[in-house]
Amino acid sequence: MGAIKIVVPLMVGGSCEFQARLAAWANVSRGGAYNKRHTHPSCQVSPVYYVEAGTPPNEDVPESGTSEFLDPRSHAEMSALPGETVGRPIAINPLSGRMVLLPSWLYHQVNPYHGDAERISVSFNAHISNLQRI
Repeated sequence: MGAIKIVVPLMVGGSCEFQARLAAWANVSRGGAYNKRHTHPSCQVSPVYYVEAGTPPNEDVPESGTSEFLDPRSHAEMSALPGETVGRPIAINPLSGRMVLLPSWLYHQVNPYHGDAERISVSFNAHISNLQRI
């Protein structure tokens, strides 16, 4: 909840008060596990906390289990400058103890995991209500 209290004011551009209701679930990923591209409707912030990152990606499978965050704007990749991230997926390697917070509307996916050790994460949906700027 502490991370939600930090990120929501950044999302709305200033100090605010609000109520938040969290819904969470655990994920245990074994070799071959993945999540297709998706969003989290009807909520505003969707964190994921990596309890155990499992086997890290290596040079044979550099995208193993990485989370990718996708630009939702149609054709944004067609105007990007070299080295710019506009229109390109941003990949995050899971690390034990890392938390990633994303706006719930942001398309994301998890690439197939090719590790031997289980990967354990806890995902959340934060439902924000009664938001008032102060």
